Amino acid sequence: MERITWLLDPGHGGMISDGQNGLKYATAPAKMFTHPDGLVIYEGVFNRQVIQFVKDIMKGKGMKYYDVVDSEYDIPLSERVTKANTFFSKDKRCGYFSMHGNAANSQAHGIEIFTSKGETQSDKYATVIMESIMRKFPDEKFRLDTWSDGDIDKEANYYVLRKTNMPAVLLEMWFFDNFKDAMKMNDPAMRRAVAEAIVEAFEEIEKQF
Repeated sequence: MERITWLLDPGHGGMISDGQNGLKYATAPAKMFTHPDGLVIYEGVFNRQVIQFVKDIMKGKGMKYYDVVDSEYDIPLSERVTKANTFFSKDKRCGYFSMHGNAANSQAHGIEIFTSKGETQSDKYATVIMESIMRKFPDEKFRLDTWSDGDIDKEANYYVLRKTNMPAVLLEMWFFDNFKDAMKMNDPAMRRAVAEAIVEAFEEIEKQF
């Protein structure tokens, strides 16, 4: 089995210095939500926490990855894509995985996964990843594609999906403005479980493709 190098992209920014010995959210006021009980979810922080678990698990298994966003800053999408495509120019055996939390309104909840428009290898990767998530979290709401092509991923013109040269998938794991979803996002055990499902999917993709 030939290993795939997974190009890991935690969406948005994390916590950076505020210049006064403290921290501030790099993406504020966007991509965050304060719930009535005071719980604050920072999407970029959640994304990085999951990806850190992913990297830790992959290290233990001897798997290959490249951190496209090795920073707490919210680096431009064009820079993320350029780094990924530069890597691809030297190693075609790679896949792009973008980690996100979702938001819409307090009523929306669940999990969904995206690829670029049209049938590509990305659709196959997304199916394996989503099926792994569904096995790990069988009681969740899965916001699946309802078109007749049989795919479970949704298609979108997201920059990191249409501009990358390798198979690319974007996972939206829960809605941070929904309180029940936010409670899960705030739980380290749940974030670890998400990472486990992702890595299990990566392993399955390496076997299949």
